[in-house]
Amino acid sequence: MRIVAWAVLLLSACSGGDDLVISDPWVRAMPPGSGMTAAYFEVTNRTGHDQTIVAASSEAFGLVEIHRTITADGISRMQQEDTVVVGPGETIRFEPHGRHLMLMRPRGTVEPGQVIAFDLQLDEGRTVSFTAAVRHPSD
Repeated sequence: MRIVAWAVLLLSACSGGDDLVISDPWVRAMPPGSGMTAAYFEVTNRTGHDQTIVAASSEAFGLVEIHRTITADGISRMQQEDTVVVGPGETIRFEPHGRHLMLMRPRGTVEPGQVIAFDLQLDEGRTVSFTAAVRHPSD
């Protein structure tokens, strides 16, 4: 099962055509009793103009928001972001303790090895789709 999940992940990791590339996507396995988790990836803009992400969604979750972890005065908290602008040639990382997709209200089980589909909506009306395997951070 794990090999199949990674094969699907590798085949879909560079979706979005040649202009906006998603790489290294993964979803954090949900801790027992938790109703939320996060998705991480890198997005690279291979165009000559800004690409602006305005929303994210997944059929596997009732609510997906773009968040960023902010630390001020020694206290970390999450802050929702309305947009993420990826400049020409720029790579933005969605990573633990930084920017991430906050995944809330799961519509089923979320277990290691599972592959989840996502859509990123761009301000120009285009959608970039990708999949991410669920895994533990140490995997």
